[in-house]
Amino acid sequence: MHRLNVRALCAGPLLLLAFQAAEASLDFNTYAIVNQTSRVLVNGKYQDSTRISYNLTRLGSTSLEATSLTLTSHGSYLAVVEEATLTSNVETRPNNITRDFLMQGSLPVPPLAAVHSLAVYHGDTLYQAHLKKSVYSLDDQFFDTTALQATLDSRVAFLQQLGDNSYEATFSKLTLGEPVRIRIEYDIPFSGAPSASLTLPVLFHPSGQPPRQAQITFFEKASNMPVLQWLSDAGRVTLVDAGTQTVAYQSRFTFRRDENTKTVASLQATTFESGGFKGNYLLFKAGLNDSLMDELSRPLEVSFLWRWNPPYHFVETQNGLKTLSALGQTVVLEAATLKQIITELSPRGHRFGLFRSAPGQPDTLFPPSEYAGDGYHKLLAYLDQFTADRIYADYKDNPADKPDWVTTTWTDSGEIVKSRNAFLEVLSRIRNGFSARPEALKHIGMVGFGSAPSTLLDLNDPTALESILDSVTLSNVNAVWPGVNLPRCLQLKSSATLRPLSVNSPLAATLPPLLFPVYQPTSVEYRAFTPSRSHAIVLPFNKNAEREAVVKSSNAFDDTVELQGIDALGRKTRILTLTPRTIHVTQDSGMARLWAADPDRISEASEVDLGLRYGILTKGTYWSAGVGDGMTAGVTPGTVPGGNPIGIHALPKTVRAGARAGFRQAGGYLALTGLESFGPNASRALHSNPVLEVYDVRGKLILQLSLSAFRAGDGYSVPLELFRRLGQERLFIMLAGFRQVQPFVLNLGGR
Repeated sequence: MHRLNVRALCAGPLLLLAFQAAEASLDFNTYAIVNQTSRVLVNGKYQDSTRISYNLTRLGSTSLEATSLTLTSHGSYLAVVEEATLTSNVETRPNNITRDFLMQGSLPVPPLAAVHSLAVYHGDTLYQAHLKKSVYSLDDQFFDTTALQATLDSRVAFLQQLGDNSYEATFSKLTLGEPVRIRIEYDIPFSGAPSASLTLPVLFHPSGQPPRQAQITFFEKASNMPVLQWLSDAGRVTLVDAGTQTVAYQSRFTFRRDENTKTVASLQATTFESGGFKGNYLLFKAGLNDSLMDELSRPLEVSFLWRWNPPYHFVETQNGLKTLSALGQTVVLEAATLKQIITELSPRGHRFGLFRSAPGQPDTLFPPSEYAGDGYHKLLAYLDQFTADRIYADYKDNPADKPDWVTTTWTDSGEIVKSRNAFLEVLSRIRNGFSARPEALKHIGMVGFGSAPSTLLDLNDPTALESILDSVTLSNVNAVWPGVNLPRCLQLKSSATLRPLSVNSPLAATLPPLLFPVYQPTSVEYRAFTPSRSHAIVLPFNKNAEREAVVKSSNAFDDTVELQGIDALGRKTRILTLTPRTIHVTQDSGMARLWAADPDRISEASEVDLGLRYGILTKGTYWSAGVGDGMTAGVTPGTVPGGNPIGIHALPKTVRAGARAGFRQAGGYLALTGLESFGPNASRALHSNPVLEVYDVRGKLILQLSLSAFRAGDGYSVPLELFRRLGQERLFIMLAGFRQVQPFVLNLGGR
């Protein structure tokens, strides 16, 4: 398989191997020495010319010895730290190779992730990557060791984005069998509605052996939030603040908030008054639920005009036995269908009524009534009478009644006019039964059976119907009325706006679909506001719809959002104003990074080349640490002089953030002053050989720092940048030999 190599020329030539894999992983590689000898003509004589090149070759896979995920919740997004310890496997033994070893492959960085830190430990040396601007040229091999070594020296830790979903990492300057500890940090939003799940892949899922277990540590920084849960194969596991779960290893983990189903939107906002992030940021998350969909729809008031046309041949004799005829079965089916529609739509705030017209029987009228009201129960009880048993019992001994128009030609103009006037009167009675609610859509749906003769005197003009109906719409399924040409009369202007009703009804299988007014939106606009403008985010109108968006504005955002339904005809259905869950965080750098990393970011002003400005990985930037970026911690992490393991230190039970006696932060430095506060003779001890111990949040010693090189007056002053390069969000600092002093809590990262 041919592989395309891309070389970045930012900090020395960088050979980048781009490839796609089902599950991303790092391979263990070296460089093969390729000698190509050819005969060339020089001064009339042929001579041997040897060309040496160095090509990447795979030695084997990588194994993941240990992995952990540290998740810090910031409301609508997570700050993720993944730490992995990788070792290499030699599976092939090619000849003529260099002694240069590296791990290289692709990483499954999730969409919308803002990668803002990369670090590698080689033994006791920490290499903290720096963000640089990418400049590319195509190349596929090295022809001298100088270029090769320059590339490897600049790729002790290296991560770049090659495509929309293609990321490649390289970790060089390895020795055989050396465990390499890699740490990567990124922010990622919860997608869609507040209850949506978020799947995080294990970035360093190995090409070789994975571990049996992984650790998940969780911290909650936002207040009044539903619990975060890990969705395991065995069910949901609730993550505890400042707790660590040891779980079976898997290549990806899924998390979700245990939200109330009524929560459909959330806002998270932050503001930077000055600096490179200056502006107001809003992380907006939205979805839909049943109640909200009902509120965005216009309410319906529907009266069914159920027309029976004689003869009522509901029972027939077959093989000497009486049985329900096809016409009788139609009565039962239509009654069941009307009930199905009523019971399905009424709970959503719609009202239904019925007018039954059957010549020879009294008319029955039920005006539209509210769900679960007295009229609603009476209407359902009435429809329940039309069962197969009841129809058979009522009509098994009924004579074969025949209407006049079956045996004689219907030529009496008086009867024709009388019948069509009766039709207009029925429409008027139904129309008068509707309420005066202006927001409700009123509709008459004709359903029926039977036939009627057509005459030259039939009513054909829809104007007569429109004068009665006013704003009420009218549709028909299989109903006829003597003296009325329904296909002509129903050519109403309002009929053009009717659409088939989507209802779980048996009627749809045997009859044409019922036409109803368009009462539901086809899309919904979520609109967030600033004093100067609004920003709309459009969702399709269904329960599975969800969307997140990050907006940047020069003005602060309101704590409310407006929902506006839009139907298939482009009309507004209803407008609602919500006050969703809102989180305000002062100068939340994660919010700014998420905005910059989102390809669909929304902004009032255009910004380009955001990678360096916002400190994130983009196609135009890359993370790189070279041999000159190493920082020796003084001792190998996890050991003390003499080689005894430290283990996990228990931190004091009472730890409060803020300055302790002797410690303070000022001007980018951690200052150690007021030495007398550390006890008798402390000043002499501190001046002799002071040592600062730095612990992570789990109590693990990660750095012992001699203060002798940081003297400032009567105390010491250590640059905060030195601590930031450790890649930790929160550190606990103590003075060696003074354990009775509470540790100083150092918060980093601007969160």
